Amino acid sequence: MSAIETTPTVVHARGLWRTYGADETAVAALRGADISVFGGEILAITGPSGSGKTTLLNCLAGLDSADEGTIDVLGTEVHGLDYEAAVEWRRQNLAILFQDPGLFPYLSARENVEISLRIRGIDRATRKRSTTDALERLGLGNHADHRPIELSGGQQQRVAIARALAAPPKLLIADEPTAQLDADTSLLVLDELRGAVETHDLTVIMTTHDPTAQAFADRSVRLVGGTVLDGGTASDEVTVSDQEAQ
Repeated sequence: MSAIETTPTVVHARGLWRTYGADETAVAALRGADISVFGGEILAITGPSGSGKTTLLNCLAGLDSADEGTIDVLGTEVHGLDYEAAVEWRRQNLAILFQDPGLFPYLSARENVEISLRIRGIDRATRKRSTTDALERLGLGNHADHRPIELSGGQQQRVAIARALAAPPKLLIADEPTAQLDADTSLLVLDELRGAVETHDLTVIMTTHDPTAQAFADRSVRLVGGTVLDGGTASDEVTVSDQEAQ
């Protein structure tokens, strides 16, 4: 047993099924998926496109509801939360990185980072300090006043990562966080994630096709055909198609 596996489990999900559509058009994105995540680890979820990785993340974050199964995240039964309770729970505990950075187009990089801290009720002085530090650590100090249209795709993704880490949450859920980044910038981002894990007791769950990100993780699991294979390798031939999973 590794040192990570002796820490408390912060995510415990069992028997997750998620089907889209009905009757002849029904498509199962998750098929009895089980996953556990330990506190303070970086877990990489790998697998071919269309295997249900994004659907799994959305269910863990309470953005989507599994049809069957149980999900306990940070001691909360996520599947039992109503909409308002789920929003508040995410605000207090999670940061989520989507493949689309999701920046506000008319706000500067600085304002895009700071707004997340404002929503969490963090005081003005701390917001300013945390925002500046996060942008500088991700190499964006000289771009703080630029709007998204003035930034490259990779820079926009780094702004989104700075926003997630400016006031580190308990759990970061990231969908392909290095997909738009070059090799050097990917290492910079991964180093920042590791630093946040070690300094703030952050736990990270990320999907990835990036071998560097997978190697950087403490542990990896593989999702194939909507089922988690713990550390396994499976033929892509058994995966569902891109149309069958989100």
